[in-house]
Amino acid sequence: MGALGERDAGPMGVANTGDDGCTRVARQAQRRLAQRGSRRAHQHGVAAPQGLPFEITRSLTPARMRDAVQVIIRDAARAAARDYFVIEGARNWTVGDQHTKKELILRGMGWGHMPLHMVDKELRSGKLVSLEGRHFKRSRLDIVVARRANCQPGPVARALWDALAGAT
Repeated sequence: MGALGERDAGPMGVANTGDDGCTRVARQAQRRLAQRGSRRAHQHGVAAPQGLPFEITRSLTPARMRDAVQVIIRDAARAAARDYFVIEGARNWTVGDQHTKKELILRGMGWGHMPLHMVDKELRSGKLVSLEGRHFKRSRLDIVVARRANCQPGPVARALWDALAGAT
């Protein structure tokens, strides 16, 4: 298995791999969706200092991490366009949202990749440690506000659309 390196996702969350199939799907999806704004989020592999059954070093490998419990988010972690750092064969907790994922990781019940803005305070305080190293690198995602282009939103949806687009 290769290194779990930094990857760039296109504005619709589809990896820009240069593969004609992926980029064609992304372009088709973009035509069907209206989008506004863009914000870049960084994800880091993190664990509680006591959360892994072995020493955390910069040379951790995916094979070694198979011995630890990985915390993943339901469905999104299994999307075909990105691997979301899911280690095949590893035991895992599957949760429905980032906040639950963070709590399990903080309690030493597993490890996972988290958006930096959600864990920067815990990384600085030592409650979490970074797994970044030779095999586990940061990931970048572009986040956009999107909706179906062929549907006109009502007044409440339009207000939400405008507020979300202005917040990016």
